[in-house]
Amino acid sequence: MSGALARKQDAETHDAGTREKILEAAERLIAAHGAEGFQLKDVADAVGIRPPSVYAHFESRDAIARAVAHRLYHRIQAEVRFDQSGDPMQAILQMVGDYVRYLADNPAHLRLILRDLAYTAFPTEDPDTPSMQEVWQALSNATT
Repeated sequence: MSGALARKQDAETHDAGTREKILEAAERLIAAHGAEGFQLKDVADAVGIRPPSVYAHFESRDAIARAVAHRLYHRIQAEVRFDQSGDPMQAILQMVGDYVRYLADNPAHLRLILRDLAYTAFPTEDPDTPSMQEVWQALSNATT
């Protein structure tokens, strides 16, 4: 492998790692201060980068919030299952239990959901990133 290719791969790995750290910091800050209370400066400080460096990974504060929401959607899909093969009431109880455990383990996501359900959180303009309202609807649809 050439030196230039190795440096490019190292930079991409570093960029992906920094992006992940930004999202993790944003989740912690949302858990502590709510979706409206996190600031890019605080995110940058938590990651150990300068605030303008955040823009190398996300175009705006709202883009970070949308990325957190996108992660939430996929994590909930992975964690909350609805087993249609058995007793429907048991399946619903299992799904609700999974969902409550997930939210207890992810307080930033709980804050995002609660605020968005009140239609005050960040609207999504990206067709690939569902709003929390859509996440809630998908969970509701799983029980029908």
